[in-house]
Parts: sequence; structure tokens; C-alpha cells
Amino acid sequence: MVKLLTVVFFFALVVYVVLTLVRGLRLAGRVEEARRSYREGRSVGEKDITDRARIIEEKPSGDR
Repeated sequence: MVKLLTVVFFFALVVYVVLTLVRGLRLAGRVEEARRSYREGRSVGEKDITDRARIIEEKPSGDR
């Protein structure tokens, strides 16, 4: 019984550590994107907006 509880505890610990690392890496990616955007002189997310605007402009007028 004690062995089972030990195995379950360590499994839960490993899952917790992996999830924490993944969340930290995702946050680090967002921070890096924000730094890159700041260096390039645009706000965060502006690239997505301009890409959407370009796609809308490229559509023929009859497709709207």
C-alpha cells in the first residue's frame, strides 16, 4: 500500500513539473515576442492584425 502511494505521489509530482515547465516556456515565448515587437517598433499582436488586413485586401471585391 505504501509503495502504491509512493508511486502515485511521484507520478503526480512528475506531471506537475512537466506542466509547470510547459507553462513557463509558453510564457517565455510570449515575453520574447513582446521584446521583438518592441524592438521593431510595433505593439504586440500588430503583426496578426496587419496580416489579416493584407489578406482581406487581396480578396477580389466580389468575394465579400
